[in-house]
Amino acid sequence: MDSMIKEKDVATERAVGFEAEHDEYEKTASKFEKEVNDVQRKIAKVEDELDITISSTKDTAEKLELADKEAVDAELQAGALKRRLALLEEEGARVKVSCVRNLVKNRNISFGFETSFISFA
Repeated sequence: MDSMIKEKDVATERAVGFEAEHDEYEKTASKFEKEVNDVQRKIAKVEDELDITISSTKDTAEKLELADKEAVDAELQAGALKRRLALLEEEGARVKVSCVRNLVKNRNISFGFETSFISFA
């Protein structure tokens, strides 16, 4: 009978020890669950920030592409205007030469009329 009481006392002590150990494990598990929840909230926040950053990067890339296209168009227009200006300058030079020729011809003709009027007089 005494051995049964001793076995019961030993079993009770072991059970109490296991219950204490169980409580410690429960506390540790609760602590880890809280940490996991905190990390998951942080992950969600970082994912939201990442989405915002990706969206912002996409918008900026689209704006950059548009600005680049506008710059290329402006460069093409500037080149076309330079070519047009060169053509107009060439045409102006040709017109100037033609005008000088016409003035010379006009003077020669006028001189010819003047000499012919002098010879008639």
